Amino acid sequence: MKKRSLLIWLMAILLVVPAFVMMGGESEGAEKKPIKIGVVTSKSSFLAYHGKYAEWGYNMAAEEVNSEGGVLGRPVELIWRDEQAKPDVAVREARDLVFGEKVDYLIGCFITSTTNAVSTFAKENKVLFMGSGVGVALTEEDGHRYFFRLSANSTMMAKAMSMLVQRKGYKKVWIIAPDYAFGHQWVNDGKVFLKELIPGVQLAGENFTPLGEKDFGPYIADMSRGKPDVVFSVLFGRDQGSFVKQANSFGLFKNTQYVGDFGPESLRPYGLEVPEGLLGMSYYEVQIPKIQENKRFSDKFKAKYGDWPSREAMHYYNAVHLLALAIKAAGKTDTEAVIDALEKVRYKSPSGELWY
Repeated sequence: MKKRSLLIWLMAILLVVPAFVMMGGESEGAEKKPIKIGVVTSKSSFLAYHGKYAEWGYNMAAEEVNSEGGVLGRPVELIWRDEQAKPDVAVREARDLVFGEKVDYLIGCFITSTTNAVSTFAKENKVLFMGSGVGVALTEEDGHRYFFRLSANSTMMAKAMSMLVQRKGYKKVWIIAPDYAFGHQWVNDGKVFLKELIPGVQLAGENFTPLGEKDFGPYIADMSRGKPDVVFSVLFGRDQGSFVKQANSFGLFKNTQYVGDFGPESLRPYGLEVPEGLLGMSYYEVQIPKIQENKRFSDKFKAKYGDWPSREAMHYYNAVHLLALAIKAAGKTDTEAVIDALEKVRYKSPSGELWY
């Protein structure tokens, strides 16, 4: 009987020990689960060229974070979706990322319309979303706790461009902009700043064009007849490149200057079809500012991808690093705790120190 009792006890222990081991293994595995970031960005629209740089930027940041042990001992995993520069598609893909892929956070969207659509979804579902749309209403009238902008806003950018026009002494201005909320907001702000900064400024005319416009001929003809000193342009991405290329071929820039929203990468694909001397503002340039963080980032990016980084690369690179810093500061991945931390952390980025 004693031997039998001992055998029963030994069998019980042997059954219990593997259970503890298995429980320990599951717990350890849970700690190593990746932190999932859903990326909603343009890969196939008129912004596809910029989407390529954005992808390089966020991938490089994730690799850097993971090479240092990840965040809270967990690797960062990026799952992207193409929003095609369409608000309904952007929301559909964001919903699939959150409820299908079970991502922890969202980043993405270049333009105001898609950013606003995903921002509304994020607010309704209490998901942290970092987006790069520039429409000022995103963080003012429509601002909320779950949305963080990655760029300057349209009002700041309109003032920067107006200051360029002022410094050059131009008086007769023609405005061209995309025909949706962002473009109209920018134009309204631009008119205010132009009138404030330039006594006697003359607004010679304006055009609003559909996104993805291919033929700018009629608009260029209007400008040629109006003979402005400068074209104040809010076009961006491939639209801006197409306009500049066509305007140059029509000879518009022989007597008219151009000031626009661009980083060099917006016009680089057009090579010598772009005239010298165009004026513009941008969020980022590889040589500005001359700080160690920017040199390290731009040199590493060039070595890795064979091209210099764009502003989109910088925005998404910053987003991943800012988010990683906030999670570390929070000590957990809980959305509310990470939002609180994101409002406090400071990050030495390629474009200078950033904080919210």
